[in-house]
Amino acid sequence: MLLGFYLDLFFFALWVGFYFSASLFFDSIELSRRQQKSELSLLRYQMQPHFLFNALNSIMAVSESPKKVESITQSLADYLRFSMTDIEHDLAPLGEELGAMDGYLRVEKIRFAENLECRIDVDQKTRGCNVPRNLVQPLLENAIKYGQQTSAMPLRILIQARLTPESLHLLVENTGSWVERNPKTTTGIGLKNLSRRLSLLYGGRASIMHDCSAEKVMATVTLPIKCTSPTSTR
Repeated sequence: MLLGFYLDLFFFALWVGFYFSASLFFDSIELSRRQQKSELSLLRYQMQPHFLFNALNSIMAVSESPKKVESITQSLADYLRFSMTDIEHDLAPLGEELGAMDGYLRVEKIRFAENLECRIDVDQKTRGCNVPRNLVQPLLENAIKYGQQTSAMPLRILIQARLTPESLHLLVENTGSWVERNPKTTTGIGLKNLSRRLSLLYGGRASIMHDCSAEKVMATVTLPIKCTSPTSTR
């Protein structure tokens, strides 16, 4: 009888220990998830002043033309409207990202005029894939920023996306040659931000690769994505 009592006590203690261990484990997972969500939100918010700073530089570059300033301001508003919409979600269809890039490109097109050409080569199925928000903008920004330093005019940009059975490959290519970033004159915040967001969302399954030739520089993002159905773009 005494043995039965101790066995019951043992199993009760074992159950209590398991219960509290499981609770601590799941609480730890939930805390980690919330911390990751908070960091992703902070990283996205970090991109807003960074983009605004560059847009203001574009406005200053055409400040002598009121019509160009008005046009840039409207394009900037269109882009920010997308960036600030549905901020609780970390992913958006690639088609929506590319639609938002229209506003960004209008800002740069007003600044560079005929010295900038951009082509987007993405099929409808690929546009339906969910990708991290603000995925394209830092890559495009770098292509324009460094491309215009080394490319013969017009600077040509290609945005291309292709699907394989397990991955999406997004390419942003610009004419010109590779420019080593000077830490004294640039923070590289856009790509650092993007790299961290990809790490949080996909772990080691996503990557950013850079390649170059004598006349082109290529940045390729690879994401572990399967697309189901296309969505319409903005």
